[in-house]
Amino acid sequence: MRIGTIGLTVLLLLCLLAGTAAADPVLARGDEVAWLGEQNFLFLEDGARGLKQLPAAIARILSADGENFYCLTESGRLYAVRTDGSGSALVSAEPTPEMLAEYAAKDVRLTLDETSAVALSFPDGTKQPLMVGAVAVCRNAGKGFIVLEETGGSCLLLSCSLPESADGLTPMLSAETAVARPIAIFAGRDAVTLVKADHSVQVYDLEERTLTDFPAISDQTAAAVWARGKLFRYTGSDETGWRLEKAEAAELRKANLATPTAVLPLTPTPPVQVTPPPVPVYTATPSPKPAPTVTEDKTIRKWDRGSRVRKMQQRLRDLGYPVGKVDGVYGEDTATAVCLFQNSIGFKEHSYLTEKGQRRLYSANAPYYDPYVDLKKDDRGVRVRLMQQALLALGISPGKIDGVYGKNTIAAVAVYQQLVGMQLAPGEVPGEKASRWLLMNLYGALPPVTHPPVDPTDPPVDPTDPPVDPTDPPVDPTDPPVDPTDPPVDPTDTPVDPTDPPVDPTDPPVDPTDPPADPTDPPVDPTDPPVDPTDPPVDPTDPPVDPTDPPVDPTDPPASPTDL
Repeated sequence: MRIGTIGLTVLLLLCLLAGTAAADPVLARGDEVAWLGEQNFLFLEDGARGLKQLPAAIARILSADGENFYCLTESGRLYAVRTDGSGSALVSAEPTPEMLAEYAAKDVRLTLDETSAVALSFPDGTKQPLMVGAVAVCRNAGKGFIVLEETGGSCLLLSCSLPESADGLTPMLSAETAVARPIAIFAGRDAVTLVKADHSVQVYDLEERTLTDFPAISDQTAAAVWARGKLFRYTGSDETGWRLEKAEAAELRKANLATPTAVLPLTPTPPVQVTPPPVPVYTATPSPKPAPTVTEDKTIRKWDRGSRVRKMQQRLRDLGYPVGKVDGVYGEDTATAVCLFQNSIGFKEHSYLTEKGQRRLYSANAPYYDPYVDLKKDDRGVRVRLMQQALLALGISPGKIDGVYGKNTIAAVAVYQQLVGMQLAPGEVPGEKASRWLLMNLYGALPPVTHPPVDPTDPPVDPTDPPVDPTDPPVDPTDPPVDPTDPPVDPTDTPVDPTDPPVDPTDPPVDPTDPPADPTDPPVDPTDPPVDPTDPPVDPTDPPVDPTDPPVDPTDPPASPTDL
């Protein structure tokens, strides 16, 4: 094992930490991962899973590029450590906050703002909005993880690819597993670790796709990392630096069955197919009255052209709205994006954007586009129309594509809920609510539910029943139902011979006191007369009947017991 020296441990210089970008106690770069281990030393695992330790107390791992991990020591020194652990170099003994911010942005990051909006931040400073409704995000240099809060407070862990630049491929989203709502989330190479509100820890194994819970050890745990069979817990924060709280050996739960995850576009939006109405042509009529003074109208209207339209389109695209091509022409796609933006800020939907709406669009707190806002009965607008189009594309007719959540749309949503087996909340009327989860499935952002819908007429499963043996033959639907009064089957009984003749229901029941049949006895002759119940029993001391004796004449008088 090669050990490289970074520096000596001294007091933390908080002034150098203030105002810099977020940093984690772990960062993976493909097959190479760095994390803070025992004594807060930096531990590196290379692509061959070789382990190296750099004996210097590290406060934060800032970022990674193709060659280095950039780390800030507790002494306030900035180092570049080779990703394969072959060496390190001092970047600055006294880095400025601006320098720390620069080195914290060497790779593609996921950011989460106060409005729950997630965006990709690239080293060149550009941002690409992804989605809203998240409660936590993290990345491991090449892959991002998002915890999305669903209706009812449940959370879902999603993963997405991270392109190298804003001009790269569209990020892809996959559903991983349901998780508890975390206060922090961190990703290594093999696992994602979540810290819950009670400071207990959940670890999601990326290979086995299993979730393992670990109890809280204190109310100070603010971060956790699973690496090389150990669970590392930390106190502190990304602003002040991380301190190792405890390292313990930990085993993750093994999977019973691997569950494949479909990979689909992150925020696909169904195209809007609307035929533009003809533009009316008016003939001006001269008026003898003087024209009134006209105040300049800064409203941008449908079919307008020019730089103002192009600027508006670009801003809408930056916020994630499906504006189509940024070409300076206010067409159908732009009108749809404008209506969606107006819906997001609580304005009435129009095909034009007023000056007041433009001020909101260009403001710092303009909302990102969320295509999965819950819809319900009697809602109206472009969001309902998009849902109607998506249903129709699946062959489920919602009636007229009119943007009205009426009875036909309710019926179509109910059919979709049944098709994908979605469970409704108690008292919820089928079809009257299109939840975020339903819309994410409908628009293809998540893999569809694969289990069939539950038959409401089925009796509930008895939790005391033994599990079904997969080797048992299937139940024959023509078999009569089991009589609950029948005694249980004796496992020592011999199986029924399928060649035996069926039981005659007129036969008397078997006397349990009868001796067992002698397998050496000859079979019963079906032509023999039945046994007379008044006959005396056979004396076992009598000699056997001679088969050469003539048959007894039934007209002979009975033998006298005194005859010799």
